[in-house]
Amino acid sequence: MMLISGTSYNIVMIQIDCIIVMIVCQVDLEANKKWRNDMQAIGRMKSIETMERITRQKFCDNFDEILDRVDNEDIGFVILNNEGKDGHVLCPARWFQINFSDDLGCIINSALRYAIHRHTYMPGVVVAFIREYINILDRRTIEVAIRDIEEEMKLGGGG
Repeated sequence: MMLISGTSYNIVMIQIDCIIVMIVCQVDLEANKKWRNDMQAIGRMKSIETMERITRQKFCDNFDEILDRVDNEDIGFVILNNEGKDGHVLCPARWFQINFSDDLGCIINSALRYAIHRHTYMPGVVVAFIREYINILDRRTIEVAIRDIEEEMKLGGGG
């Protein structure tokens, strides 16, 4: 989520190798507040207000050079549409990669094991967290969580 000329926009990202092309689409700022906050928290997304603007023709004429600059200089470009307005954003795919410590899965599974035996708010907190971030958890973390829940259910379930 970015702010361009006072209008709120969302983006559709298309990843091609190590580059992302984003198609900018107008949407409600409040409806996408969480996405914007997540991207700012990651700290990799640069402000498009500071990105160089280029025409589609310049992008086509200098395709390899521009892609090399995006990758090597860690910069983005705003590609203008036919009306000369912001149309697409070209930036490194790494701006959208979330890097977690290898210990994240261990911590999540530990929290789940702790919460299974509680009759407080804690199980709800852990379940809500896992549901919200399930798409970024690795396969091993999810498999261990499922195994732990199944084992607990076999033993009579939750403390």
